[in-house]
Amino acid sequence: MLSCAKRAPLFVLVAWIGVAAGGCGGGDNGTNPVHGPQIAFNSHRDGGGQPQIYAMNSDGSLQRRLTATSSAESNPSILPTDGSKIAFVSTRDGKSQIYVMNADGSAQQRVSDMSGPDGSPSFSTDGTKIVFASKRDGGGSQIYVMDINGSNPTRLTNDAFNDGFPHYSPNNNKILFESDRDGAHQIYIMNFDGSGQTRVTNDAFDDSDPSFMPNGSVIFDSDRTGNRQIFRMNADGTNQTNLTKTSSNDTYPSASPDGTQIVFSSDRVGGGNRQLFLMSASGTNQTQLTTLSDNADASFGPGP
Repeated sequence: MLSCAKRAPLFVLVAWIGVAAGGCGGGDNGTNPVHGPQIAFNSHRDGGGQPQIYAMNSDGSLQRRLTATSSAESNPSILPTDGSKIAFVSTRDGKSQIYVMNADGSAQQRVSDMSGPDGSPSFSTDGTKIVFASKRDGGGSQIYVMDINGSNPTRLTNDAFNDGFPHYSPNNNKILFESDRDGAHQIYIMNFDGSGQTRVTNDAFDDSDPSFMPNGSVIFDSDRTGNRQIFRMNADGTNQTNLTKTSSNDTYPSASPDGTQIVFSSDRVGGGNRQLFLMSASGTNQTQLTTLSDNADASFGPGP
């Protein structure tokens, strides 16, 4: 299990998997129907020693298991066009690889080519591409992009450091990512083809897990306050604002399709586990969504 007090490494090698099974989660025992925006996430709640992938309605109802293997399954990303697909990472074939499945957990298919450990997949806004991190060319993790079926893999970054957690802008023209190329983990932005790589945050702390809001602003987590908190800023790095303002560790933010809410993981309830919380885009109305075991890596997306 990843520690809440220390962020995950740039290149995540674990993955969590399952088959559609209503009622495996907490709260409503699967009695409420799928409705509205969905949240996909990882959880250890069903035992077996490995995290698996789950989904739920954005109010926390209908928590259901989507994968069920003896391998590690993680890093879910919901297709932003219609919510019909989820990309994720699995070690089921011997190394960390990228898979795509239907929103109900069916038709799980590997789309990366086993050329190296791959992680942190994220769909393009138009749903035609998957951007991801990989160590396939040796050295540190780098950013790559491929078609949604795994064809035409293309390397976007090429340095001796670790680049990871990529995320497309709403107009598909830019890609956010984090890198340790200048020492501390910082947030960078580049054009969709890998050109114009520019540092966005510039501090001595650990800024990570960046993603875009639908309006083009950026959310991320940082340890600049002494513990990890969720921040929001403009895409050029200006107007950085702490949204969570707690003494806990809050990580992995993801915005709702309409940009009014943010889901994130937090260790604030204690017990050594992280739970998922929902808040408004301004940081108000922070509400707990999960209660069982350890939950993280949430991805917001439209309902199928």
